[in-house]
Amino acid sequence: MKKIIRILTGRQCGATLDLSPGRVKIGRDIEADIQLLDWQGDSLIIECYEDGRVTLELADEARARRFPEVLGDWVPVRRYDTVLCVGPADLTWPCDADLLDRLHSASAIAATKRQRNGAWHGRQLALKVGTAVCAVLVSAGIVVATINTQHSDAAIVRHPAPQARLADVRAVLDRLGQRDLVVSQRDGRVVVSGMLATPRDALAARTALAALQGTPVDSRFAVADAIADDLSAAAGDPSVQVRYVGRGEFSVTGHVPEPARIKTRLSDAATDYGDGMVTLQFHLSRQEVARDVASVIDTRDLRYVQLPDGTKEFTTVQPRSEGE
Repeated sequence: MKKIIRILTGRQCGATLDLSPGRVKIGRDIEADIQLLDWQGDSLIIECYEDGRVTLELADEARARRFPEVLGDWVPVRRYDTVLCVGPADLTWPCDADLLDRLHSASAIAATKRQRNGAWHGRQLALKVGTAVCAVLVSAGIVVATINTQHSDAAIVRHPAPQARLADVRAVLDRLGQRDLVVSQRDGRVVVSGMLATPRDALAARTALAALQGTPVDSRFAVADAIADDLSAAAGDPSVQVRYVGRGEFSVTGHVPEPARIKTRLSDAATDYGDGMVTLQFHLSRQEVARDVASVIDTRDLRYVQLPDGTKEFTTVQPRSEGE
């Protein structure tokens, strides 16, 4: 199965490369097969095998792990400040926002497991200490009539009230200057939806929201830069420019031969992002296309024009009146 790699964040966000069987070096230096100007760390080696497996490891063999990391299809991985993803070349990929959301969800699950493991070890330690204390008290002939629950109460994780959680999330987004996002509550969870201008904004928002204690947040926002690039490609005309203007609205400008065709094509493409997610403002002007004429024959009453494709057009010349 043929694979491709896609860059999800950074200055080369949206760039893709076909992976043939062999080794590819990714990094900042000029010797890298995939050179990323904003790459922040050591160079990596991506190796693609005949059976479709793709692995990732450090280019420095002295520091590389014994067993390289296997990259799953559509499972994004973060290396330094760059997020990469590999997947089949012949299948439709999820959008970049969904892939980044998978990365955020995986990080949140891992953090939750670490918290649970820490709480479990804490309970085991408390049980051992409590058992030892009870043994000492019983051997001394002391009867415990009451149980102090002060410490057990302190161990209980208290989630903030729903309105307090919403306020905390809104405060985080306000500090980031992201006022176009919508904060709501569904099934006991806080949901943040809407659109962010750049992948850097999306990464900053996800990082800040993940840091909120006791407030699970579903991040369901899209990245405007990626959508603008997709819409520009869908237009099929290099003179068409798509620019994000805010609040889910994109401005489409250009001087094109068929504005109606561009409008229809981009309006259909915008529906792929969900109802009301993308609003398009068209500012297109018509470009008159000059026809290339191969030959012209002009007689007294008949004009004959032949186009380069062999098409012939005949027009009759109206006779002049005697007064002209």
